[in-house]
Order: sequence, then C-alpha cells, then structure tokens
Amino acid sequence: IFTYQGFLCQEFELLDQTLLDYLKKRGDPFKVAEIRAIAQQMLVALSALKHLGITHTDVKLDNIMLVNHDAQPFRVKLIDFGLAFETECLPENVVFQNLKTRAPEITLGLPRDEAIDTWSLGCLLSALFLDCHLFPYENEYDNLRIIMKLLGQPDKKLLDEGTLVSDYFRKGKNGSESFLDLVKKMLTVDPSNRILPADALKHPFITMETHLVKARRLQIQISPVTSLT
Repeated sequence: IFTYQGFLCQEFELLDQTLLDYLKKRGDPFKVAEIRAIAQQMLVALSALKHLGITHTDVKLDNIMLVNHDAQPFRVKLIDFGLAFETECLPENVVFQNLKTRAPEITLGLPRDEAIDTWSLGCLLSALFLDCHLFPYENEYDNLRIIMKLLGQPDKKLLDEGTLVSDYFRKGKNGSESFLDLVKKMLTVDPSNRILPADALKHPFITMETHLVKARRLQIQISPVTSLT
C-alpha cells in the first residue's frame, strides 16, 4: 500500500486472464487432469478461507484467474473479495450468489455458511467438464426442480427451517383430507383417468412428504442447458 498524489493505492499481482476468458478462447471442454489441477488449488483456497472464517459468496469463472498460463499452465488464484463476509456475519434471509452457482440453502432461506462456496465450486467444475451449466438459471423454480430431481429433496427438518421454503414447497394435506383425495382418485368412474398404483404410492397420504410446487411469479418450464461459451 502506498500513496500517490494524495491517493491511497494498493498494488496487486499482475495476473493473466480469467477462466471464463480462457474458456471462450479455447472453445472446448476441459480435460479431467486439467480440472483436477484447478479443483486442488481452489479447495486449498476455500480451506484457507474457512480457517479464517471468511465466505467468498461469489465463486465463479470470472473470479478465478490463471496466473501465467504459458509459464505455469492451470495455476489459478481466487480473486475479487468485494462480496465476501465473515462467515458468522453472513446475512440471513437475503438472496445472493449468481443463480448458475447458487447453493439451494440461499434460495430456500436456510442457514448458510462457507459451504455455499463449496457448492459453487462444484457447479463450476461440472461446467468445465460438460461445457454447459449443470442446473437451469432462468428462474429459481426450475433451478430447484432440477437440483431436487438429480440430487434429491432436502430433509424435512431443513424445509421446516427455511424462511423462503413456502415460495417453492407446499406441505402435504392433513391426514383426513389427503386420505379422501387419494380415495377419490382411486374411485374415478372413468378407468382411463383412475390413478395408477405406482402414482398412488407417490401420493401425499402415502409419502407424507412436502412437494415442490410452482413458485409465485415464476413460469414452469424446462430450461435447456446453455453452453458456457
């Protein structure tokens, strides 16, 4: 840090290019060995941040830079801590992180910690391999729907804690209502519309689970995977 003509200045290491810029120039997915090198360095960085009690909150391709790709291929550094927080001071009930790499606990209003950075890194590593984003990012509903389809639904305890869960989930009907609804579907006069046993097994009366439903103000649609480049 130094002063120049009355300005307080800070000198930073001159780095090469972001992973996003490199990927655009490269034009094809990363090899597993290359991803391994990036993953190892990023995990070292996230481990150090955890030790310091800091959450980056904005881990994305734009914020991972190649140091000097010609001299040191795939040596990277995590940059841009403008949105970082002390982990114990992470704001609650606030939605942040780009939806492409947003941890589900942010969308659902669940307790959050430095684990949100690990989720973001997982999204990025899969994107480098697939050359497309793993989860839709057009809206929160589709994003959650595909996460749940691929990885399963959060435990009921977590859903009970989330302050924004009601925007995306509804609890199953109470026992009597749910029972009557199932029986009604089983006693449909038109046999072609009568509930199938396999579908009946998934009915709330049987599963006693909450269900992902259309979120308010959002459209239900399947978003196609989108190339990173």
